Amino acid sequence: MKLRFLRGTTLVATIRTDVHDRYRIRLPRGSYTVRVAGAPAGGPDGRIDPAAVRVRTVWRDQNFDIDTGIR
Repeated sequence: MKLRFLRGTTLVATIRTDVHDRYRIRLPRGSYTVRVAGAPAGGPDGRIDPAAVRVRTVWRDQNFDIDTGIR
């Protein structure tokens, strides 16, 4: 799965999770909107929670719940 991190409307980074759905990314301090790449924003597929994160330290754990729409 690919995750996109945006500041405002500017794409800052895209990261792909590994086979265990883990990822690691280094971002400058600040607030980011998180989206699932390829899913329409606000659409039923690819809903992500939380949809925004605030980076305050160099490393932190952040888990996401993602609704892929598969039932």
